[in-house]
Amino acid sequence: MRKMALQYWINRARLCRADSAGTAAVEFAFVVPVFIALTMAAIEFSRVVYSKAEFEYAIYNATRHGMVTRAANTDQIKKSLSDNLILLDPAKLSTVTVSEVVNADKSRTATLTAAYQFEFLVPITEHASVTLSKSVSFLRVQ
Repeated sequence: MRKMALQYWINRARLCRADSAGTAAVEFAFVVPVFIALTMAAIEFSRVVYSKAEFEYAIYNATRHGMVTRAANTDQIKKSLSDNLILLDPAKLSTVTVSEVVNADKSRTATLTAAYQFEFLVPITEHASVTLSKSVSFLRVQ
């Protein structure tokens, strides 16, 4: 009886090894979730890098506006920052502050500090968003 059962399982193993009809479906089932997860992670990482680059470019243009324009006040610098966010939502600028200091040599130094709330499309981690922040100091024209 045991010998027959063992022979049965040996024959079944030979048949499974010879029959590869469902192999592609099983491999597909194992590979596709990993592929989709890696693709989504790459997309999210690319979005964060792009948003950071665009946010820093907007900060650069706002500080340039503050340096070059004599009569630029705090509201105009903030508006310049909002206007330079091309594909980002200006409503997600969480904090924008401009502080100005008069130096000992009568020159003025301004500091622009801004933060942007970036939200993920797919919540990969427990955090649903990331805060991008930047602070830049620049000399104001007299």
